[in-house]
Amino acid sequence: MSITPPLDLLASARELEEISILGLKDKPQIVYSSKAKDVAVPTEKKKSTAGGRAQALDLLRALAISLVLFRHMSLFHCSPRSVLGWCENTIFRGGWIGVDVFFVLSGFLVSGLLFREHQKYGSISFRQFFIRRGFKIYPPYWTMLAVGAIVLWCAGHPKPLLNYLYSLVFLQNYGPFVWGPTWSLAVEEHFYIGLPLLLMALASWRSAKSFHALPLVFVFMTAACTTMRIMHALCHDFSQEGSVFPTHLRIDALFYGVLISYWYHYKRASLDRFIAGRAPLLAAVGAALLLPAFFFDQAHTPFMYTLGFNMLYLGSGFLLMSALTWRPSKAPFVKGLSAVGADSYSIYLWHPIVNCLAVYILCDASPLMWTCYLIAYLGGSIVFGMFMARMVEKPALVLRDRLVPSRAR
Repeated sequence: MSITPPLDLLASARELEEISILGLKDKPQIVYSSKAKDVAVPTEKKKSTAGGRAQALDLLRALAISLVLFRHMSLFHCSPRSVLGWCENTIFRGGWIGVDVFFVLSGFLVSGLLFREHQKYGSISFRQFFIRRGFKIYPPYWTMLAVGAIVLWCAGHPKPLLNYLYSLVFLQNYGPFVWGPTWSLAVEEHFYIGLPLLLMALASWRSAKSFHALPLVFVFMTAACTTMRIMHALCHDFSQEGSVFPTHLRIDALFYGVLISYWYHYKRASLDRFIAGRAPLLAAVGAALLLPAFFFDQAHTPFMYTLGFNMLYLGSGFLLMSALTWRPSKAPFVKGLSAVGADSYSIYLWHPIVNCLAVYILCDASPLMWTCYLIAYLGGSIVFGMFMARMVEKPALVLRDRLVPSRAR
């Protein structure tokens, strides 16, 4: 049987570097500068969490990568009339929202790095930031492209060189691609270029209140992206390439994460008051905003790929704010899920290749073989992704920290 890679791979499990988020483990004591109330930078008396991780955010990553994996499974050999079939189709229908969760998390975490660097040094180094991002993203990504090229060639489905060229320069969300999920990598790569330049411009323009224009920037960004989504929907039929992939239609989700991060780093007292006692409510509202994606098919519901994108990143943001109150758990199941979330970038990169191999080897007309396929695909994607994280991603991060130490810690 030949392997045909799924073209609708919508993953964006852009796992970000091991960042310790201030105040996520224990409630911090916040001390504000006596200067300029609105500009005060919170400093926190807490135990060092260097080298640690924010478990709550890893759990959100685990949720997002799970949705992505279910979205990309093959739907053969399971009757949609059965309970199992109904569950499968429902999760498949809405699994694409994992990308919105990842976008908001990416915006929150990456901007947090830059905010902390500016708080510490009064400046942002674009060169240092981009080199560190490169060590995180490129080695696992290039390895996946190389191995994937061999797999596709052996299967008799080699991709044209042009597809690889677009992928290598992160323009695959505007042109031909090799593997579908990498469209979101392109969106985030464009974000990694634009965000530090924007923050550097704001810092030079208003040094006293460097980033207080960010809420207005977000309003402008979301208004522009929403307008372009609506105009595209009115003028063109739905397609993944035209309605979902382009950076200019999706980058407002990342900037919503930036907005939350701005509140977290510069308006912490106000954010704490907003969240205090409301974490369960925020989680419930966030989940409610995400639920429609599981009942309305994206391709046949214009609302879902226009205003629906706004609804989804707002819901993801509410989940994120709720997660900021999470106290780390030592329960084995929770620790296992957070480990999956910690390696979600590598899982995301490798799951389409694992999926193709699972389809090639186990595709059969019997329900038993479908069950074997599902176990092989889901389990194989997680296990192999975590293995490759230790083989490629983590060694690259160790080398990065040795050669280019972080300015944000």
